[in-house]
Amino acid sequence: MAPIFVHLPSYFASNGFNEPSSQETGPYADVFDCTYWQRVNQSPKLKDDFDTYMAAHKKGSSSIVDLVPLSSLVEGYEKSLPVLLVDIGGGVGHQSKELKSRYPFLDGEIIVQDLRVSKELEFAGIRGMDYDFFTPQPIKSKFLTSPDSSAHAQNKKSGARYYYYSAILHDWPDAECINILKIVADAMRPGYSKLLINGIVLRETGATYFEACKDFGMMAAMSAKERTLPQIIALGAEAGLRYVGQHTGHHADNGIVEFEK
Repeated sequence: MAPIFVHLPSYFASNGFNEPSSQETGPYADVFDCTYWQRVNQSPKLKDDFDTYMAAHKKGSSSIVDLVPLSSLVEGYEKSLPVLLVDIGGGVGHQSKELKSRYPFLDGEIIVQDLRVSKELEFAGIRGMDYDFFTPQPIKSKFLTSPDSSAHAQNKKSGARYYYYSAILHDWPDAECINILKIVADAMRPGYSKLLINGIVLRETGATYFEACKDFGMMAAMSAKERTLPQIIALGAEAGLRYVGQHTGHHADNGIVEFEK
C-alpha cells in the first residue's frame, strides 16, 4: 500500500481532487496498471493469501453468529427448501463453518460461493460452489421467471432463505455495488428471501481512528469506501430492495444490514 499512499497527492492533483469512482482509473491502477482484483485473481497464491488474511481478519470482527439471533435464523425457513443460506464471496467459508459449528442442528444446506472455492472446504452441511457475483445467481427462485402454477410448485424446491455478503460492498464503488445487489435481488423470492450485509457501518459523525483508516484504505486500494447506514440503504433502494433493520453486536463499528425484496 505504501506506493499508493505516496502517489495519492499527484493522483488527486491530476483528477481535480475528485473522489475516485472507478477501479480502472483509481489510485491503485494508476500505480500498478491493473486493479487490485485483477492482480489478486491472476495469481492463485495471492488469492490464497487473501483468503487466509480475510479468515484471520474476521476473527476479530462480529460474524453472523454474533449478530443474528438463532431464533431469527430459523424463523420463517421452509424446510421443504434445500438451501438455508448462500455465503456469497465467502472465501474459505470461515463464517459458514462457524455458523454450522455453533448450530450443527440447523436444517438446510449452506452454500459458500467464491471465484475459486478452496478444496479444503469439506464441512458437514456446507457445499462449495465456484461463482462470480457479477454473474446471475444460480441459487434462485424459479417462480420469479415463470409465474405459472407448475413453476410455482418448482419454486418450493429452489431459492434460499438468506443471501449473505460479508466485507464485500466496501471493496467496490457505488455503481458496482448496485449491480451486485441487483443480481442478488433478481434471485430473491419476494416475501421469503432475506439479504444480510455484514461489515463496517460507518458513523455519521465521530468516526473512530480505525474506521477512518479503513475508509481511507478502501478508497486508495479499490476506489471504494466504508459506508454509513443511509448510504447502504440507498444502494439497496437503487437495486429494488427494502431496508428491514440492522443487527449490531459487541463491535460498535460492525453490523449486519438486512434487506428484503
